[in-house]
Amino acid sequence: MVDCLEAGCQRVRVIHGKGGRMDHSPPVLKSLVIGSLKRHPAVLALRTAGPRDGASGALRILLRHM
Repeated sequence: MVDCLEAGCQRVRVIHGKGGRMDHSPPVLKSLVIGSLKRHPAVLALRTAGPRDGASGALRILLRHM
């Protein structure tokens, strides 16, 4: 995240994958990534990416410049 802020990025895509678990349980990494990003002071907003950007396997993040 620091590199993105230093480079002046306003938007970032984080690819966490869809999980692909055989038992169809909810993805683990996705919830951990979302929880961590929600607590980060530089994150203004986040949402699941659109179909061409990874859909449920990725997040789009709007950054606040600090």
